[in-house]
Amino acid sequence: MADYDKLFEQALAEATPLSRAAQARRVAMRGDLSSALVSRRRRRVAVRAAGVLGVVLVAVLLFRNPSAEDRSRPSAAPQRSVVDCAIVRDDPEVLARYAVNVIPPAEVWIDDDALLALLASVNRRTGLIRTAGRVIVTGDAVDDFTE
Repeated sequence: MADYDKLFEQALAEATPLSRAAQARRVAMRGDLSSALVSRRRRRVAVRAAGVLGVVLVAVLLFRNPSAEDRSRPSAAPQRSVVDCAIVRDDPEVLARYAVNVIPPAEVWIDDDALLALLASVNRRTGLIRTAGRVIVTGDAVDDFTE
């Protein structure tokens, strides 16, 4: 604060002579300007200190409090389950136990005469229409999917 007073006094000494009214205003302004300088300086120091304190607080919270994931982890390593394994080299029963059953396809290939005979056995007399190299099965020979 003493530095500001010296600067102010020096500026007054070097200034051009003022009227009495201007000198009175200058003296009145000196108190306001000095208090504004001091409060501005204090405000800057407070903002800097708050910023540093905030950074330190965040760092402390991050390092002191483990995250939720860390808290959910058990402190000791869990016991691993022991699985009994055996290597089977030449056992013919293994293939029999793990054989894949092949399901035959649902398609059945029959000729025209066999199809007409099957349809006649279930009282469906119609069935095939052959035209221009195409074969069409009639609608009344096929069951409706909606039933």
